[in-house]
Amino acid sequence: MGITDDDRQAIVAYRIEKSFATFKEAQDVLTLGHLSLCANRLYYSAFHMASALLISHGHTTMTHAGVLRMINQHFIKEGLLERQASKLLNTLFSMRQQGDYCDVFDYERDEIEPLIDKTYNLLIQFKSLISNELL
Repeated sequence: MGITDDDRQAIVAYRIEKSFATFKEAQDVLTLGHLSLCANRLYYSAFHMASALLISHGHTTMTHAGVLRMINQHFIKEGLLERQASKLLNTLFSMRQQGDYCDVFDYERDEIEPLIDKTYNLLIQFKSLISNELL
């Protein structure tokens, strides 16, 4: 049994909302100086919006790597997004991995701060590719 249009619309709306809420968390924890947590929240804000984008176009995956791969396959290679979008998403994924799993590690503020605006712009790019019928 497939997903209904109403279910798809609800899931996309939820993930968009979750993306922006998670982005706000990234901003908040940055002001507190929690740089690894900020990197984590930036990645998840992008992940949730990428997931919304994929679902809105009928694509599903169960893994983070699958989301990255499908964004490349369906949006970068098709020319709907610039390669820079993929690079940023992969950078955020790597930073989240390193921040979450490396024992003796933390980011510097000058590594994280520029990613705030870049990530916000990425969210807007992803959201612009979601059909207005699903918003």
